Amino acid sequence: MTEQKVLEDYNNTRKLVGHIVRKVQYRYGGDCEEMMADADEYWWRAYTTYDSTRGTDLKTWIYWQVWGHLTTEKRREKVHNVTQYERLQGDEQIVQHQFDMGKLMLRLSSEAQQVVLLTVDLPIPIVKIKCSVNNPTFHDRKREAIKQYLRNCGWNRKQIDGVFQEIAEALLHTG
Repeated sequence: MTEQKVLEDYNNTRKLVGHIVRKVQYRYGGDCEEMMADADEYWWRAYTTYDSTRGTDLKTWIYWQVWGHLTTEKRREKVHNVTQYERLQGDEQIVQHQFDMGKLMLRLSSEAQQVVLLTVDLPIPIVKIKCSVNNPTFHDRKREAIKQYLRNCGWNRKQIDGVFQEIAEALLHTG
């Protein structure tokens, strides 16, 4: 494996790696530059483990290796059971507080509860939502989709903003 060959293969697959990063960023959010750096590392791992005798094309091998490593990393970062960490002053110990969805729902009005449930099961496809934010993340699109759904149900902007504020305040005080 010569330096020239590695550079040539890297340049031939650079666009593919960028595509993978954009796909993962769209799905999971995150910083593009950080993901690109990670993707380059995963590209190197894939490149050095590639075995042409197995009948797989280099681009296919790199695609699945980079995609697999990036999505696995992002899934690990994504916390399904919302957990809040709090550092104790002057101590390296971390205290973990489990989030209680039941307590949150008890603090909310019925309208706010409806919006919380929409975050779990949105009846309209998020991909079809036009987002007012430049380079929107998945969360930006979801927020816009929920707001659009509520507007379609006859809610005005003041009601929507009020409910989002109520949820934000309840999240701060639920622990």
